[in-house]
Amino acid sequence: MAIGTGLRKKQKKKRGLAVVLVILVLIGIAAGWRLFDVSGAVEKLKAYFPSATPSSVSEENVRGTIYDRTYKEMAVSLPRVSVFARSREIKSVETAAATLAPLLGVDDQSILEKLRGDELRTWLARDINQKQEAAVKAASIEGVYLHTEYSRYYPLKEVAAHLVGFVQDDIGLSGVEYYYDRLVQKMLGQSGSAEFRGSAGQNVLLTIDMKVQNILEKLVESISEGRQNVRIGAYAMDAGSGALIASVQSPSFDPNRYRVYSQALLENVMVRPMLLPPLFRTLLRDSAAIQSQYELRGRVHPWSVSAQQLSLGSELRLWERLGFAASVPQEFGNHAEQSLKVADYFVVAGQAKEDFGTVPDSLSPLALLSALSAITNGGGKVEPYVVQAVTDPHSDEEFQLHPEPHGKSTVEVISPEASAEISKMISVLGTATKLGGTIIQDGIQVEVGSSDGFSHMSNELYFAAVPIAQAELTVLLTIQGGSRHVEKQKGSSLVDPAKELAGVLPRIAVLQEVGKSIIDVAEPEEGQSGNYPVRLDRVREVVRSSLNQDNTELVDPGDMPDLVGLSLRKSLRLLQHATCKILIYGTGRVVSQKPTSGTSLVGVKECEIRMQKQEDVSLEALEEKTSERK
Repeated sequence: MAIGTGLRKKQKKKRGLAVVLVILVLIGIAAGWRLFDVSGAVEKLKAYFPSATPSSVSEENVRGTIYDRTYKEMAVSLPRVSVFARSREIKSVETAAATLAPLLGVDDQSILEKLRGDELRTWLARDINQKQEAAVKAASIEGVYLHTEYSRYYPLKEVAAHLVGFVQDDIGLSGVEYYYDRLVQKMLGQSGSAEFRGSAGQNVLLTIDMKVQNILEKLVESISEGRQNVRIGAYAMDAGSGALIASVQSPSFDPNRYRVYSQALLENVMVRPMLLPPLFRTLLRDSAAIQSQYELRGRVHPWSVSAQQLSLGSELRLWERLGFAASVPQEFGNHAEQSLKVADYFVVAGQAKEDFGTVPDSLSPLALLSALSAITNGGGKVEPYVVQAVTDPHSDEEFQLHPEPHGKSTVEVISPEASAEISKMISVLGTATKLGGTIIQDGIQVEVGSSDGFSHMSNELYFAAVPIAQAELTVLLTIQGGSRHVEKQKGSSLVDPAKELAGVLPRIAVLQEVGKSIIDVAEPEEGQSGNYPVRLDRVREVVRSSLNQDNTELVDPGDMPDLVGLSLRKSLRLLQHATCKILIYGTGRVVSQKPTSGTSLVGVKECEIRMQKQEDVSLEALEEKTSERK
């Protein structure tokens, strides 16, 4: 019996060993298949951008550039090159020091002391410029190496800083920079699909137009003069598509030095709820009532009649369609750790109670602008976005995240009939502007509860739609003060925000109309002779806090490329180093150019691009076009 028991134990051990071996084999097969699958995924990933070769892997891993819609750089990764040596590999440290000293602009004795040290790796110079880098490469000293790392740089500094965001250790912490990491992960994770392909290092094209951005920057600067302890925001949107054209917040910050600012100043007020003044809550309530009448009877009554007939169910359905309960789109940054709610306790100062039904008492400027755009654009759903496309840095091929950047949604939020009646209501409540636009405004004084007691706040809102019927452009201006009445400096006079806004609307409308027809229009910046300024050495811009001396280095503009048959966007990209003033005529594809392709651009003052179709986008033409719609 004892012998039989021993045999059974041995058989059980053998069976257990066999099971373990089978499991290990299966794991090995699965791992091998996984490796095969991953390699296949990488090949699929590169299929959309075939120029991404294994030899450029290090470049692909560099964080891509963020552009505005005319390919103006808003965030770039700039190389920082340093020199280090492995002393044991150097045959003669004296010769190496004597060779490197004049190239690096340092004393040869200091280099010699470093080379005679015991460190395995000795840093000889950091953040050298391009000329020094080329000289060290040409010297080809055995044991001396170049090390390249990348730093994120924001050339526009405070402009659109809250929208673009910033990075730390190559990780996006806010704004579009935060979304960039998620977008790349999504592209890599869905490389097998037809919708997302690419690799790390792709560039991002925003819907922001820096020409419109600069207009609103000056507007906000003008309004803030004399006002103390206020935060001002100005936002422009394509009313049909939800594309954000400009986003200004004051006070702003420099993302190159984000560490020196408080968390409160870094906060993006565009996505933070603010208490709505009565006029805007009334507008939303009456809009729901007008839509309710249409849903019940298939027609709308005059707004003065419809507005008195409330339907809570219709209101709730409209708020849902307008996206009031939706989370902030990820492309507007990381808001998981921010407080996106107003204080729990607030008292409206000096205001009689009014029945607003289920209208929210607070909305973020982004949510309010999107809702009012949908209500006035004819009723099409608006989902705000700011990232338009992903572009490959090698082939310049674009993948549109939003295929129709200027098209209106086919999904209805409200009926066109209701939208038309609401637009009439807004025109009565507001002030008319050029191009058939209207501006409405209202403010509210509140006492907000906090752990320290109650604090006073003044909220002002200004909304503009151009034209008011079938709106194409919408603008929202917010002024939030930290006192019962906005404090002003002694002896200063405050400008009227509504008048200032009305003054810039025509210019913004013209630029937006141009953007719809040809997307990109090159225009020289102030003080520049061409569309693209002569650039300073990029490394110096990163490592130096300021450049008071004239370090301008001319960039060779090269030869005139062949632009015939190309889109304007690609043409401007090919001309990005040209110092000539670029003149553009018409829309569509390029049909002729001056100078001809192959001509050297050195000394050329003007470059001419002629497109297929000539279109008049002057203010007078737009006014005539608007009057025809009425």
